Amino acid sequence: MADTKTKTRAIEALRKATLRLEEVCNTSPEQTRYAAGHAAACGMPREYWERPIVSMIQGVASYVDQVADQGYEVADDYVLGVGVGHLLHGIKILLDGDCGRLDCGTLLSALDDIARIAGWDGGLEEVQGVAS
Repeated sequence: MADTKTKTRAIEALRKATLRLEEVCNTSPEQTRYAAGHAAACGMPREYWERPIVSMIQGVASYVDQVADQGYEVADDYVLGVGVGHLLHGIKILLDGDCGRLDCGTLLSALDDIARIAGWDGGLEEVQGVAS
């Protein structure tokens, strides 16, 4: 059973991954602009590629948190866990396409964090086995 008082919130995964990107990319003006573009895309996503990707990540993260609020981890559910596993894996596949200003590596990191928060200790690698 999940401890909702001390557990990291999945909805924070995208923001935390973006902060990590900003820390890494503060070595040159070009890298700083790149990180700023990603942060702007997360905060105010443009239509087409950015909005659907950000919305899907936020949606699955919110779902994971709502299940945790009920005292469970999504990964422990043999029906819903498979569905969430498919969502996470599907979003991962979509990151191979055009994502606008979004940094796909940062988004993968956020998805991996969400998977771990959902109860898959192996992150996205373990989710891939569930979703296959």
